[in-house]
Amino acid sequence: MPDVDIVPGRGQVLITKPIAGLKFKGIFHFDKGYYYFREIDGRVLFGGGRNKDFDAETTTDFALNPDIQDDLEQKLKEIILPGTPFEIETKWAGIMAFGSVKQPIVKAFSYKVFGAFRMSGMGVALASEVATQLVGLVSERH
Repeated sequence: MPDVDIVPGRGQVLITKPIAGLKFKGIFHFDKGYYYFREIDGRVLFGGGRNKDFDAETTTDFALNPDIQDDLEQKLKEIILPGTPFEIETKWAGIMAFGSVKQPIVKAFSYKVFGAFRMSGMGVALASEVATQLVGLVSERH
């Protein structure tokens, strides 16, 4: 899609093993939204930090950036879970789509090819609305 305004942005995430007595529920963000964490089944899901190195994180490579992973683990220990022992169960990276504007792209590229992307790191929050728009677009074309 050479005519589409998209740039990749790698996002890195980790999740802990279950933590007995975890004392928070909800979804939290800090540092202008570049970090986020939440409780899932007694575990902490924590991700972000691409603002530490935008150039290196503008990639489609699914590899983990050790500097960002170290940063996530340090913040988990010092900010989110100070004084609470924890173990990391797994770590992973995913690729998001960004562009010059934050508006998602919902578009028909041909009779059979449709796209819904460029949610600028807000895919979880925007997915249901974007999916509704995409269904409407597909319905009117078929």
